[in-house]
Amino acid sequence: MSHYIFTQAKISNSYCANIYRPPATEHGHEYFELAFVVKSKCINVINQREISFEPNVCTLLRPDDVHYFKDVKMAAFGDYQHIDVYVSRKKMQDICEFLSPNLYETLLHINSPIVFNLSREAASVAVKKANFLTNSGSDAEKCEPIHTSLVVLLLSVWLEERIISRSAAQSVPEWIGRLLQKTNSPDYILKPVSEIAQDFGYTPEHLSREFHKYMGLTLKQYLIQKKMERAAGILTSNNAKVIDLAMMLGYQNPSNFSKNFFEVFHCSPTQYRNKYQAQPKE
Repeated sequence: MSHYIFTQAKISNSYCANIYRPPATEHGHEYFELAFVVKSKCINVINQREISFEPNVCTLLRPDDVHYFKDVKMAAFGDYQHIDVYVSRKKMQDICEFLSPNLYETLLHINSPIVFNLSREAASVAVKKANFLTNSGSDAEKCEPIHTSLVVLLLSVWLEERIISRSAAQSVPEWIGRLLQKTNSPDYILKPVSEIAQDFGYTPEHLSREFHKYMGLTLKQYLIQKKMERAAGILTSNNAKVIDLAMMLGYQNPSNFSKNFFEVFHCSPTQYRNKYQAQPKE
């Protein structure tokens, strides 16, 4: 097993990087990262699950994912290569809204690592676009449309693969789409599962079971994540006290709120505010 403690990129900018020495220390990102292998293979350990990372395999890392690499070929510089494509939260949300309703929410709430395969043709086009980006420096006028088209290409491959797979099994019910839309309302996420179930004409047990079947997490877990996302937005926009924020989101015990926040963002509400409040919004 080979473990390395540094990353070496031949060419890198804010859009893309050609990686020749991937890091072996576990880490996360504040943005989305689409990565695909160009040469050789290794193991990409995402959220403690080992993924065989080999040519034409693509992974999508979300801001809450953590990962590291192992078993990287090190005979000579260039024996291994993968490409990272960086996407801000805002841009990913905009692209997802263009591609498919609720796609952004779906990406955030899939429990397992997001891994898919590129065809040889798609991989070839992706490499050309990535090489253009890494060789064009920070020229936004040139890079922005190419970067957008590259992200759309990769996401479209995953989405098509997912749709085909889902169609082979069973389509997602229309009511789940309506429910996801309703949970965009700050007030709706404060409702108990029993009341939401009543809105849709189901028992709480049936609704939770069906929601988990299609979304990979329970409705209660989903509502908690939505609350924590709302909390994160408030923490970076004003100086509301954590105890007041907890009460606003329906928590009688602030420690339970802080526990849920840590489970989603891997830091306390105060740490999150200190880290992100001063940063410019994407």
